[in-house]
Amino acid sequence: MKAKSAAQGRAQAAQAKTQGTAQKTAPANAPGRSPDIPGNDIPGNEVPGNDIPGNNVPGNSAPHNFVDHLRHLAATRARDTALVVATERDGRPLDTALSYRQLDARVRALAAVLQQHCAPQDRALLLLDNGEHYVVAFFACLYAGLIAVPAFAPQSARDKHIRRLQTMARDCRASCVLSSREVIALAGEAIDKLSGADPMACVIAVDSVDAAGAERWAPQSPAAEAIAFLQYTSGSTAAPKGVMVSHGNLMA
Repeated sequence: MKAKSAAQGRAQAAQAKTQGTAQKTAPANAPGRSPDIPGNDIPGNEVPGNDIPGNNVPGNSAPHNFVDHLRHLAATRARDTALVVATERDGRPLDTALSYRQLDARVRALAAVLQQHCAPQDRALLLLDNGEHYVVAFFACLYAGLIAVPAFAPQSARDKHIRRLQTMARDCRASCVLSSREVIALAGEAIDKLSGADPMACVIAVDSVDAAGAERWAPQSPAAEAIAFLQYTSGSTAAPKGVMVSHGNLMA
């Protein structure tokens, strides 16, 4: 009985010593480690960028909204590809890549312009085809604290082509239109008709905004309950109806 007790005592002492060594090797509050993520207490499994000041990731947790998320990616994966734009040139396919740093700079530059012309929670109607300008415009609305209202560019100034857009613009009380130089040149008359009696605060060509103006952006981080965008129904069988989507919904 005495020999067994002594062996048990030595085993317990060795276990306590091992636990003490592990605690010194990987403390729970070490920079770049999150106790909430399995495996982050193992040396070498640090989460890159979680110790960067100002990335708005309290407690090394996941970003709470897409503004913080893209800013975090621009800081930690600056040169990685964020977006690939597939176009054509001279009849041949052409792919253009944007890094997280480039995308963030373009978004901040446009957001700075929106902050100059619009108030927080104003609605911005996006009249753009699928592509880089659409992505930049949508994120710029989030960065500026505006509510994006995704739509498509009008095909012409005919009533049947702009009736749905007019309904959307009136319903959401849009104060701004984001489009491209090409669309504005081709459908400027149709865009003018969207405002009705209340003129738009601004009509901005997204591709005319210089990324050099990114530093003029006033940083803001939206609350989870704040509305990020309005998603409208097609309006093919009835008047378009908008659904409110919050920043928290986007991250869910």
